[in-house]
Amino acid sequence: MKKFIVLSLVVCFVLAIAGTALAFPIDFSGDFRLQARSLNDVGDNGVFHGPVTTTKVSFWQFRARLGFEGKVDDSTSFYGRLGVRNQWGGASNTDGQTQLDQYGMKFKGDNWNVVLGRQAVNLGQGTIISTGSDVGIDSKFDGIVATTKTGAFAVTLIGGKTTNTGGAAPTEWYGFDASVPVSDQFNVGFAYARSKVNISDPNFKWTLQGVNTWALNATVKTGSALSFSGEYAKSNVPGPNHAYFLAGTYGWDKDSFTVQYNNVGTNAVDPSNSGIGAIAYPFGRGLWDNSDTAYKGFTYIFQHQMTKAASFHIIYMDLKKTPETFETAKEVVGGVVWKF
Repeated sequence: MKKFIVLSLVVCFVLAIAGTALAFPIDFSGDFRLQARSLNDVGDNGVFHGPVTTTKVSFWQFRARLGFEGKVDDSTSFYGRLGVRNQWGGASNTDGQTQLDQYGMKFKGDNWNVVLGRQAVNLGQGTIISTGSDVGIDSKFDGIVATTKTGAFAVTLIGGKTTNTGGAAPTEWYGFDASVPVSDQFNVGFAYARSKVNISDPNFKWTLQGVNTWALNATVKTGSALSFSGEYAKSNVPGPNHAYFLAGTYGWDKDSFTVQYNNVGTNAVDPSNSGIGAIAYPFGRGLWDNSDTAYKGFTYIFQHQMTKAASFHIIYMDLKKTPETFETAKEVVGGVVWKF
């Protein structure tokens, strides 16, 4: 934590001096998050056909993200983000992770916006790939993301590589998504990506070279309080290769409540880089081993906006492996977030 504070002050000081000397403005933004986590996971601890283990642990986690962006001229800017992730209590004490986990250049044209560097990336509603926004062990995307609007269609193109600091193999990605509003209450989209994992392990099924995955998604608003969203994805890997999620959110005053159901086949999505992958989705690792990434179950989220900058949330996950139902993840997380 002390390292993050010192490093943050150094970065801010250096950028402030650089901005003054080079006569370009630098904007800062970010957030602080403090969570209490209680995990009750039953699984094989990531060992291929290993013994069943139970992980019951409660701990605190602190995360901070400090982003900055400097304008070079009307069409060019640079960006970066400093992040820290630290946890303590139970069996989860760590020395923390502090890193400059996003950096690169942004270019604006008449019809295109292009970002080149390390950044968060998302296609569709995230079932194919959604990574890089968290701090620490989540996958990092290095490459190019270009966005444009053609008529009523919003289009995103990506090309690059994800590298997971938690140990997953580097993966090359090329893909796009397109979405269009059918009406004020209804939006539909399509996404596609081709991925290539740079390892070959017969016990890890998501290692086939040249995996093609496509997805269809939709968002529906029914009145001012209730909305629904969902996405269906399918890969060309033989076997159980379908995945989907469905979510409904009801909002009132400063509160909202979301119920989400996920159903993920073994060979449907990348377990590390998909937003609903078996490694990326639960807070623990109770749903993943080297041979099977299939799971299903519900997630419940309550959020309360305390002030314009501060919010409170509670998340409960009740997930299980399929068809091996002895492997489950029951996780409760509550916390506060302050944005600036």
